[in-house]
Amino acid sequence: MRAARVLLAISQQDLAAAAGVSVQTLRDIENGSGDPRRSSLTAVEDYLVSWGVRFVADPLVVGMPATSDDAGQAPTEDERGALGR
Repeated sequence: MRAARVLLAISQQDLAAAAGVSVQTLRDIENGSGDPRRSSLTAVEDYLVSWGVRFVADPLVVGMPATSDDAGQAPTEDERGALGR
């Protein structure tokens, strides 16, 4: 999830707020520590997927799909500021 967040140029604080989880929960998820609730994992994943991120089972694949529409493009400054997506 960290790789997806970095590809989208979203801070931990912004992603946590947008997904409705605490920054510490997001840190735990990204570090593989703690025992986050399934609902927290789902909330973060759903937000990233809404920006075009696809999670795959291959640990060697990191990235976002190239498409002809705007799915998968990093959010603009205005979109990151709105966080209501």
